[in-house]
Amino acid sequence: ARPPAPSTSSKLDYIDAVRGWAILLVITSHVGGRFAELPYPIKKLTNFGWCGVQMFFLASAVTLMMSWHRQKETGWTAVRHFFVRRFLRIAPMYYLGALIYFIVEPPASGFDLLQMLRSFLFVNAWHPDWIPTTSGWKVVPGGWSIGVEFTFYALFPILAALLTSLPRALLFTFAALVLAVFANQFGAIWLNGYSAASIDLFLDLWFPNQAPVFAMGIVLYHLLARSPL
Repeated sequence: ARPPAPSTSSKLDYIDAVRGWAILLVITSHVGGRFAELPYPIKKLTNFGWCGVQMFFLASAVTLMMSWHRQKETGWTAVRHFFVRRFLRIAPMYYLGALIYFIVEPPASGFDLLQMLRSFLFVNAWHPDWIPTTSGWKVVPGGWSIGVEFTFYALFPILAALLTSLPRALLFTFAALVLAVFANQFGAIWLNGYSAASIDLFLDLWFPNQAPVFAMGIVLYHLLARSPL
């Protein structure tokens, strides 16, 4: 049985507000990164802008759960339409962004077909050389977050089918936290040979470390379903 969606409205003001704050935080973080000599308290404040990406992930999990439980389709039809909608919502603008960035700021290392394919197939957040965490062609700056988001999309139909109650969502969040700890321990061993800075950045960005955020978004959905705004 599906829990009721928190709202029958397809446009929720509080979700838009979260997205707005997330955008502001991300902009603040990137602007702060352009000015290395900012006073420390201000620099510390701008660094909190990193949390904006996690706010996007939370909002994404909530809205996807709402949309999934409002739709009338079930089974493979629902899954197929879900993936088509997700791809068409993200990929065209992402590909256009890649073209614009390539024209405006061509990569110093030159065109790399494999790197482009990794980004266009949204697997670029699964290796430090593909993000990349040090130097290299990023294809779309910040594209790691799209790669992480698409990993969540790939798992979402299964998660939505299984996490049908608040207790299940809470249990999954705990499991995701435990998995993140062990995955990061494994990742540190797997990436032996990379610089410490590259390893730390990659393990911060990759999906196993971000999965608990999506899990908390599913918990938030069930909380809203119990007490809709």
